[in-house]
Amino acid sequence: MNAPVRLSELLEFSSLAHTLVFLKDGRPFPLPDIEITSIRHDSRVCDQGSIYCAFRGLHEDGIDFMDNALEKGAAAVVTDRLPSRPHEGVPYIVVEAPRQAYALLCGSFFGNPASALKVIGVTGTDGKSTTIEYLWQLLRGQGVRAGLLSTVSWDDGSGLVSSPYRQSTPEAWELHSFLSSCRDHGLSIVILETTSHALSMEYDRLAGIAFSGAIYTTMTSEHLEFHGSLERYVDAKLNLARRLLPGSPLVIPHDNARKDDIMKAAPQAKPFITAVHHGKSSGCSRKEDGILNGTCISATVLGMEPEQLAFTFAINDKELTTLWRFPSPFPFLLSNALEAAAMAHSLIDIPLEAIIAQFEKLSPVRGRAIPVPNSLGVTVLIDFAHTADAFAHVMEEISRVHPKADITVVFGAAGERDTTKRAPMGAQAARWCSRIIITDEDPRNEGYEAIRKDIEAGIPDALKRRRTILRIADRKRAIREAVANLNRGDVLLLLGKGHETTIEYENGRKIPWDEMREAREALAVCAACREGSSL
Repeated sequence: MNAPVRLSELLEFSSLAHTLVFLKDGRPFPLPDIEITSIRHDSRVCDQGSIYCAFRGLHEDGIDFMDNALEKGAAAVVTDRLPSRPHEGVPYIVVEAPRQAYALLCGSFFGNPASALKVIGVTGTDGKSTTIEYLWQLLRGQGVRAGLLSTVSWDDGSGLVSSPYRQSTPEAWELHSFLSSCRDHGLSIVILETTSHALSMEYDRLAGIAFSGAIYTTMTSEHLEFHGSLERYVDAKLNLARRLLPGSPLVIPHDNARKDDIMKAAPQAKPFITAVHHGKSSGCSRKEDGILNGTCISATVLGMEPEQLAFTFAINDKELTTLWRFPSPFPFLLSNALEAAAMAHSLIDIPLEAIIAQFEKLSPVRGRAIPVPNSLGVTVLIDFAHTADAFAHVMEEISRVHPKADITVVFGAAGERDTTKRAPMGAQAARWCSRIIITDEDPRNEGYEAIRKDIEAGIPDALKRRRTILRIADRKRAIREAVANLNRGDVLLLLGKGHETTIEYENGRKIPWDEMREAREALAVCAACREGSSL
């Protein structure tokens, strides 16, 4: 628990532009220097000495809950406007952007821990958590302890555990508490998943943090229900590059369509471009990618097996002939590893060959392209893929590894989230899979039917006639139906939930969920039934 901090110190060290209003006997009065014990945006968790930050939300306005915060013991209020009847004896800190103010005050409360750390941001549409955990593993393989905070995992220096947060980038109080713990555990490098929400000017959870490195994964389209347009989504992502310290490494995949925009947003960065390709197809080059002062790293996939692939790699067009192994058949995971290797190489100045030699020891990331063992002679894969681009990567590569297999996919889409990605997901599923089962992901208040219709709208009529399409809202039943109809050699893809531990329904109702457990149970039931029928 952090010691209380005086309000005057918080305001000074946060460099927050603000106006202070403190009324006594109906008149402005000099502010007493009170002690602050915490900074909260939820009135329900305020206690004695809290600052309450009143945000305007999509459905509610934080200022409407100010009285509740004060009753709980809040000592001051951050707001973008005074209430119609200000409370006497309550300091009001009036700011233009309360969410940004919240982030800056949280950083100040914990002693601005980010300034004592090399903070590496990882952003993109798909592959962020995998890239982060690969980077964490590669650094540890070289004897470097690093902190990590992603959708999946969390390590503040005390060991890797599941992330306790539903948000990939948590709110500023939790974020700076984590960074403070990393600092106190003696870490010097911390890897953060930086989402478009957290990077946006509307939420700005990362305000006040300067980054010592950035990795961009693929960048397509997501969260348009929040950003309003693809350009605003991209612009939010570019804020990571804009917040890079001069001379910091900036890693971008060759096939990121926005790589020129990213490099323009960080003109003083040290760029690395990575590429993964098959056979003799072209990778990246410094001239073609416009980084004459940067580095190009490309991997050439020479062979794919069900559990691994073989590759060579080149640095700035100089091909190295050593044959390397990667413990997965999926080139999109190799791409994530290559980006992580480029960053590790830059951070700790270890030869790239020594880092890539660690690839064969990389452990899989929970919920990311995880095979489910079984005795049925089928391939079952769990993956968090929840965009059309991610679907295409998974489905195309599984088709390469199993070219003669019938592929079944079980998936849905998140309710009350970006609706524009649903039809393209349906289109990809129909392109690659002979059997499609549309089920629940997190339907929330939107419900299953509306989501299902949006997904099916993307399936061309010609493919609708050639594909088997089942509509089973109950995800457990959908998985059991999928498994029951598999034949030896078939492939089943379970997409969208990955590592997640709940399915969210109406009014915030959640049920516990474990995709791996459900898949194992379905396979065991099917195996027992088939064994019994053969007696």
